[in-house]
Amino acid sequence: MNKHYPILIIIVLLIPIAAAITPTQPISEIEREQAEARQVIQLEQLKQYEDQQVPGIAQKLLSANERINLNIDDSKLNIILEDYIVKSIQQGSIDDNTIEIITSQSAINSLLSSEDTKTAAKELIARKEIQIKTKSFFKKIKFSIAKFLLKFA
Repeated sequence: MNKHYPILIIIVLLIPIAAAITPTQPISEIEREQAEARQVIQLEQLKQYEDQQVPGIAQKLLSANERINLNIDDSKLNIILEDYIVKSIQQGSIDDNTIEIITSQSAINSLLSSEDTKTAAKELIARKEIQIKTKSFFKKIKFSIAKFLLKFA
């Protein structure tokens, strides 16, 4: 795989997780309860990604231990990495996160339906429909360089 795609690897790694979290806008108490029940079921399905190792190319961009908040519209998810292994996937945000990924369900659907995932991700990042925010100065530099290289990939 080309060395200029580490940011895409992170996004592609998180696509199945993000796709399973479908934001809902219930209009009644029954629909709200059904939406909550679906999220519980979806979270259980996401547990299959726990204990998986982050791909090697993405490890160049990430630290061994990361605390990631993934925000999809109104849905929030947190992912804990330990030694490049997904240790925990939970609903809700964490306060001491190291990376925050902000996107929308429509961006995820666009990415999932695209035949050229790399180009679709590149366009979504360029249009800021997928935003990656880091807290550490050095990570900001790494991600800025990766985004810059992505423009030429």
